[in-house]
This record gives sequence, C-alpha cells and structure tokens, in this order.
Amino acid sequence: MAVGSAVGPDTDLGFLVSAAGFEWSLMIAVTMGFGEPFGRLAALAARAVREMTGLETVVLDGTHFAASGLPHPHHLKLRIFDHVDDDAVLYFDSDIVCLKPWDPTRFARPDALVVVTDIPHGGTIRACQDWNIPIREFFNAGFMILNRRCHRDWLRETERLIKANPNVSAFQSTDQTALNVTRCCFGLKLELIDRRYNWLAFGRGSLCYQVPVFMAHTLVQENKAANIDFFEGRYQPPFNWHIEIDEAEMARLKNERLRSKGGPWEKPLRLNSD
Repeated sequence: MAVGSAVGPDTDLGFLVSAAGFEWSLMIAVTMGFGEPFGRLAALAARAVREMTGLETVVLDGTHFAASGLPHPHHLKLRIFDHVDDDAVLYFDSDIVCLKPWDPTRFARPDALVVVTDIPHGGTIRACQDWNIPIREFFNAGFMILNRRCHRDWLRETERLIKANPNVSAFQSTDQTALNVTRCCFGLKLELIDRRYNWLAFGRGSLCYQVPVFMAHTLVQENKAANIDFFEGRYQPPFNWHIEIDEAEMARLKNERLRSKGGPWEKPLRLNSD
C-alpha cells in the first residue's frame, strides 16, 4: 500500500478521490446526529466520508427520530434500511473522522457483517461472559458494512431484544451489546477487518499517528469537539504516516496458527482474521 502524506482540513479531497480512479454506485453511507453539537459533527463527518470514498451520504437527524417513535436516538441505527433504498450500507458513527481515501465497496460481503473488533475492557468482558459471546468476536457497532438481505431482519430482531430486555445495554452503548447478542443468536458470519478502518481510542499512544488510518474514532478522546476543530482548521493531529502496510502479507497471515518460543518455553499463537 502506498503511504500518503497526512490529510488536513485544507486538502483538496475531491482531487484525491478522482485521482484514485474509484467508481462507486452500489453503496450508501449513513450516520446519525441529533441537536448540537452532534448535528454539526454528523454533517462534517458525512462530508468527509463522501469526499474520501465517493459514496453518497445520508445523515439521520432529529426529524427521523421524532417520526420513528423509538425510545432512544441510538435505536434509529436499527432501522437504517427503512430510510435508504440501497441494498448495501456503510454505517459510521458521527464521531468518526475519515482521514484518507478508500473504497468501502471492496469490503462488502453478501453473507457477512463487516466490522472491527472492540477494545477488550471491563464492560466488554462482562457482556461477553453474561451473554456467552466470544471475546474475539465482540465488535464495535460504530462502524458496520451491511447489506439488506442479510442484515435487515437482524437489526429488527435487535430492536425487539432491547424492548423486551432493557438491561441488555447495561454494559455498553444502548445498542452495541444487543447487536452482538443477536449476531451470535442469528449465527451471522463476521468479516473482521483491521483497526485502520475504525481506530478506537485514537490518540492514545503514537502508533495511530504513524500508521495510515482511514477512519479515526474521535481524534481526541473525551473531546468530540476536537473533530469539529479539525474539520474547521483549528486542530491538526501530529500525523507521521511512515509505516507501510503489506496488504498481501496481512491477508496471508489471517487466522494462521503459529508457535512462539522464548527460552525454555513454547506456546501456541493464533492470529485473528483482522
């Protein structure tokens, strides 16, 4: 993969997309934003995704939520296919910043949910234990590549689960644990891609600034306003994208089982699909 220079708020994004020669017409991108500052955050995030991917973008806002009759704005995510006609959807949270041009359609799968695993922590681990979810399969619901045939019924079943079991969201956001629970119940196949497409806890440590990241999940943790400052030119992360990724080698090592040796001991090592 060619490593580009950091993209700032003044970059000619349209030129980058057209220069890449991509053509996308079968997928739409969707995010959500209600009130301030989240409505503005969603509009800016959607613009960046549109310019970096070439996808048409839709922002579900307070008008959609008011008409839905749902108890919580986050639940609107579960009715995505009621609001778009497209069969393939890239869903992304409004606090995700698209930093580099990329082609979401190359990841689309007719038989799998395309996601990035969540960072294991106390809440995630408890949810996995309580609901018998493999920890390696617990995904972050802020980024999903969906298709209507495979996932519309799953989203609706998740809505029903939340209504019947309000405590299902006790450990995570109002939808994330429920989505993971019903994914396991439905037996939906996962396609895990690497964290460059949903880099959680972006800004913690230097690696996120050294690896070319496509989708950063909040540029400054606990300060979503930093995303707006970035879009409007008041903040520039210390990008130093110099680590080159060998995509073919990454694909070859997916799901491989190795053995790690150190001194007198030896133990198995399993690489995840992401």
